[in-house]
Amino acid sequence: MKREKILGLCYLIAIISLVGAQFFFIFQQQPEYDGRAQDVYAEDDIAYIADYYYGLIIMDASNPSNPYEIGRLDQPSTYDSGNQIYVRNQIKVAYLVGNDDLRLIDVSDPSNPTQFSVLSIPSSVIWGMFVDYPFFYLYHSPSQLGFITLENSIRDVCISDDIAYVGYEDGLKIIDVSNSSNPIALGQIGDTRYHNCVVNDTTVYATRWIDYLDIIDVSDPSNPTIINHYNKGRHSAIGSGIEFLNNTLYVPDMNYGLELIDVSDPTNPFKCAQLEPSRLTENIYIDYPYAYVTCDFEGLVIIDISNPSIWSEYSIINTIISIISIGVVACYIALKLFKHKIGDDHKKNRT
Repeated sequence: MKREKILGLCYLIAIISLVGAQFFFIFQQQPEYDGRAQDVYAEDDIAYIADYYYGLIIMDASNPSNPYEIGRLDQPSTYDSGNQIYVRNQIKVAYLVGNDDLRLIDVSDPSNPTQFSVLSIPSSVIWGMFVDYPFFYLYHSPSQLGFITLENSIRDVCISDDIAYVGYEDGLKIIDVSNSSNPIALGQIGDTRYHNCVVNDTTVYATRWIDYLDIIDVSDPSNPTIINHYNKGRHSAIGSGIEFLNNTLYVPDMNYGLELIDVSDPTNPFKCAQLEPSRLTENIYIDYPYAYVTCDFEGLVIIDISNPSIWSEYSIINTIISIISIGVVACYIALKLFKHKIGDDHKKNRT
């Protein structure tokens, strides 16, 4: 009798947990997103999204499990190429790259962002930007960075200590930008398309469009050398940006979600974690302990990266609770059926 009471109590707890998990799963889902998220910048619990259709969407992320929109600036026809954003919170200004311009937007009132200035770049298509305030490095087609023209399209730029590392169709170009009016080419490596790059100290991490991550020693800018390759092992398109934090690369993959690559030993990089949402993962911005990830038509996903060994996307915990609860219920039913069968067999034996 005591055992039955314990089993009954477990059954009741499992049912309550299951119902509760589904309740929170329904009411804590991120709101339906009707745009196409391309890039994100986050600070002070506010996420600023560069959107393919709308321009700027601002979301309150103070509750990471339930971000919600608080403002937007609709300009659907202008943001169909670069789609990148940077926000300087000290003066509450968002800098949004469009097709052929850089737009300055006042975000001091997040519920009512207003554009107050535009820098037009006619006869070109802007692919993106890198900000080393007060300088903005815009790269566009025809391929140009500052006053340096390259043979093919620029895909990404990262800058450290007045040195620009430019990923483009024909490899990695290294440029001295200490004199912004007269940038000087220093060196180059590779003959393949580098889609994204990020620099840490004297090492550049550059992703190819398909499969590979190259780790490049740039301690001598005039003679960069490839230290190692990391093969993703499957044909997949890299997203629009990568991040480096604590000897780990955060690499968005348009087909396979977000991948963490441990590069503490550059000669032996390895995947240490991966989140595979059913989304087209586009870009990432890290404001520790959260990673803000744009997922194209799915909008914004916020991920707790404080402990990658138990990597979780918010609301996945509900699914885990549901699985455990269903398991407990199933076990209870199985035990009841097994007990009932033993009782029937015992009665048969007695007769």
